[in-house]
Amino acid sequence: MIVIETKRLLIRKITQTDLDDLYGICSDSELMKFVGDGNPLSKQQTQKWIDVTLSNYASKGFGMYGVIDKETGAFIGYCGLVFSTDVNDYELIYGTRVGYRSSKTPGRIRLFCLGYEPYLCLYRSRE
Repeated sequence: MIVIETKRLLIRKITQTDLDDLYGICSDSELMKFVGDGNPLSKQQTQKWIDVTLSNYASKGFGMYGVIDKETGAFIGYCGLVFSTDVNDYELIYGTRVGYRSSKTPGRIRLFCLGYEPYLCLYRSRE
């Protein structure tokens, strides 16, 4: 299910069929040092993340979303809100595949996610 569509991106709900694509991103040690505990996820941990996300859609009405490049149809990232025990509140997180990190894509993802007011949105960055 598409949540939002921009000129270049589709933001849609994550599904069980996204496991391999999401794992390809979440197993990237360079990206994941800025997410959660700083460690890449195993395939099993990525599956658990999908399961929690699907549960969050049902119980909270929001969660993590897949980011799709409209031109290629490629699953290029994720974005959304997760509960952070570090701040005891919801936290905005996002990540993109290596080839998309230097483009305007991360900024567009942040702007989309920040529309989730009134939730507290934080993000970690190399900046």
